[in-house]
Amino acid sequence: MTIQPGQSIASVPVKYVTERGIEDATSADILGRGTVVFFTVPGAFTPTCHLNHLPGYLAAADQLKAAGVDTIICGTVNDHHVVKAWAEATGALGKIEFIADGLGKLANALGLERDMTGGGLGIRFIRSSMLVRNGVARSSISRERRAWSPTQVRLRCSKHSGLNGRIGTMLGSVLRITAVAALAGLLAGCSMGSMFGGSDDASYANLNASQTQVAQAASGAMPAIATECPPIRIREGAEFYRSYAGNRTSDPSALRYQGVLDRVSRNCVVSNGVITVQMGAVGRVIIGPSGGEGNITMPLRFAVQRDGLAVFSQRYDVPVAASPSSANEFSQTVENVAIPYVGGEQITIFVGFDN
Repeated sequence: MTIQPGQSIASVPVKYVTERGIEDATSADILGRGTVVFFTVPGAFTPTCHLNHLPGYLAAADQLKAAGVDTIICGTVNDHHVVKAWAEATGALGKIEFIADGLGKLANALGLERDMTGGGLGIRFIRSSMLVRNGVARSSISRERRAWSPTQVRLRCSKHSGLNGRIGTMLGSVLRITAVAALAGLLAGCSMGSMFGGSDDASYANLNASQTQVAQAASGAMPAIATECPPIRIREGAEFYRSYAGNRTSDPSALRYQGVLDRVSRNCVVSNGVITVQMGAVGRVIIGPSGGEGNITMPLRFAVQRDGLAVFSQRYDVPVAASPSSANEFSQTVENVAIPYVGGEQITIFVGFDN
């Protein structure tokens, strides 16, 4: 059973990897010292964990500690030699400490294990995060067993008052990054084309439905969809946007900043043959280890797809005055997009970063 808020951390023998070296310890001792952000990943050097999951915590380490976190600890099912090499390669030593759960016993004791034998990896941690204070879980977020929205993550992390509330707010920010990034990695093989991120399909260039299309749709309009507003989704593979110093995309310490979308919404007015849509997105920018204050542009693309074909696609460059000490929120609204329909089509609104 997965550990729940209010439960104590199980005591399991593990290897503790820090800038001081490698020590024999127990999970209860390691996680029983003050206020700890404890997150787990399936494995060191695995693509999603290496490029997406760990960098979010590394980028926010100083802010989390300023909010009252004593230690940030990453748990992974690997031997301690591999974990040490990973910590050194990512530049995380000194900011993040590591638990090498070589046999997966801690993963099992916390109910955070996943059988990945089919992929040749054996028993591994799932991607998860929790806030631990003096050895007791204060808030637990399990990533792969339940998909929560960024808003739910923020509310769950910040439900505690005082110190825990401040830490929860900061943890909510970093978790929004890592949750979206991990999801992007998990679903990369399911991405529906390249409307975002360097499109190689001319049908996804900036476009709008023509007046001829609207007229043709109106002439044969039927009421089948007249009471429905199309769903809006964040495009798979376009959930986040990163900038690295020197284009060192495989080096987490070179991360300048990372943008993530927190929520999207839409409203519709329908009439014969036309759906008029207003759509919007809200996101934020997190400053990375190589970043600082400055003006940043977030490239957002809004698109509408009808039966697999784009009838609207437009990029918007959203300015953000970013600072390591601020929330760095941004928003973009697109109004009065006319979408022709004749009834029964599948219409979906997509939003994502135009990488």
